[in-house]
Amino acid sequence: MYLLFHLIEYNYMLPFLNKTKILMLKIFIFLYYLIAALISYKTVTGNFDLYILNSYDLGRIFGTLGFSGIILQMILSSRIKMLEKGVGLDRLSRWHKTNARAAFTFILFHPFLLFFDFLKKLDFDFLKNLTIYEWFGVFALILLTAFVSITVFSERLKIKYETWKITHKIAYLVIFLAGIHSFMVRGGINYKKPLFYWWAFLILLALTTLFLKFYTRKKRAFKITDIINETQTTRTIKLEPVDNKAIFDYKPGQFAFITFLSGSLPKEEHPFTISSSPYGNNYTHTIKESGDFTNQLGKLQVGDSAIVEGPYGVYSNYGMKGPFAFIAGGVGITPLMSMIRFNSSQPKKEKIILFNCVRNQNDVIFRDELTNLEKSGDWLRIIYILSDEKTGTNYNEYINNEMITKELDFIELYKFFICAPPKMMYKVRKDLLKLGVQKNNIFIEEFKLR
Repeated sequence: MYLLFHLIEYNYMLPFLNKTKILMLKIFIFLYYLIAALISYKTVTGNFDLYILNSYDLGRIFGTLGFSGIILQMILSSRIKMLEKGVGLDRLSRWHKTNARAAFTFILFHPFLLFFDFLKKLDFDFLKNLTIYEWFGVFALILLTAFVSITVFSERLKIKYETWKITHKIAYLVIFLAGIHSFMVRGGINYKKPLFYWWAFLILLALTTLFLKFYTRKKRAFKITDIINETQTTRTIKLEPVDNKAIFDYKPGQFAFITFLSGSLPKEEHPFTISSSPYGNNYTHTIKESGDFTNQLGKLQVGDSAIVEGPYGVYSNYGMKGPFAFIAGGVGITPLMSMIRFNSSQPKKEKIILFNCVRNQNDVIFRDELTNLEKSGDWLRIIYILSDEKTGTNYNEYINNEMITKELDFIELYKFFICAPPKMMYKVRKDLLKLGVQKNNIFIEEFKLR
């Protein structure tokens, strides 16, 4: 697996988003499940001849697919840099959610089909004859169901991000119990080839993933050198490496995971977008108060420490040619500001038009700097759209197609970067497609990792 990712990176480097690597990973996932299904079918039937499977045989096949899906979940959520690079953590997160639904469905069908003949008669006496290893499977299913329920209803239950992350540790216990269950039940997989070799491959894959996850992540210590209040609820935090070495290499628009080490805050890791330019004099994150944790960031002080892991993400115009149309909703300006700052430092500046959508003028982040950059040349034009405030010089409604077509000539030439709350982001994307903008010219990042 390591060699596969390395070859993809080396031979198929695109400007930043590696479409070839994304396609290769999709093929890998498809083949992964196909091989698991074929091996399980061969083990159940003894050959690859056409065979009418009964519910018990189907249950065994679904069990293999379910356990294979759980191992794939480990890979997709591992944050391994060589896997994430060129693909994006948000895309891996979406795949993780889709795969979770598939794996959980396989696992639910596994016991249902195994004991279908008993269940349709409402005969539960079979429970009395289960071995300890079969009960391991039952416990794994109960834990997995609880884990999935917590994940699905985490927002309704108002479960904190860090608490939600801790619940993911249940997955390791599920894998342990399910692994023992699968190996030992009904005589053990070690007597059932080629399934034994597939299980050995899954164990090796899981161990390799754990090794790469914990031994290839790069975390560095930083200290806070300044805190700037951008608005009443948004602040920019400047950081410098404690070791005084160069800041890690990142591209405009990327993000990092930060753990603030302050006696006034809980020790929690959260993802925040980088708002500075890679070629600037500062390394900054601009954060809006929008939840239990971020509402406490006002307690941070200059001199506090932080652990930073990154960078991550492929939401960047690095290596692209303009013109660009940036559409920002509130604090969604953050990654776009990183791109604007980067562009301002380049000898040849790409044309950028920024649609800055906020509630009122008090919510405008980076106002003074944006004004100065707009005056510095003809490469940047800013259009303010205020939804809750009427003025004579700005749009006083929500962004719509009429505004976009009025402000942009030759709309088909632009590359659109949208960063806003999900509902707004997907509405604007849908509207742009109706205007005839090509799908490949619209870039979004759903900054939501759970």
